Amino acid sequence: MSDESRPRLTLREREIMALIATGLNSRAIARHLGIAYFTVRKHRSNILPKLDLHDAAELQAFAARHFLEDAPSVPKSALLWVV
Repeated sequence: MSDESRPRLTLREREIMALIATGLNSRAIARHLGIAYFTVRKHRSNILPKLDLHDAAELQAFAARHFLEDAPSVPKSALLWVV
């Protein structure tokens, strides 16, 4: 998806979408970025209306389709931390 056709998300929202695309949940994203879990949840809730999405499943699917190319390499420790 070209930058022009992407919705106007903040840099942090785009970072979070890229991490969602890798399959990380909010707790793992918070740990990876060094921010609070509730901050990630707030970003996610801000993203939903911007993309006209209604739930976490739609958010995950959209992220996988449009943000996976932007996704960083996530260390396995970020995945192992989440129980």
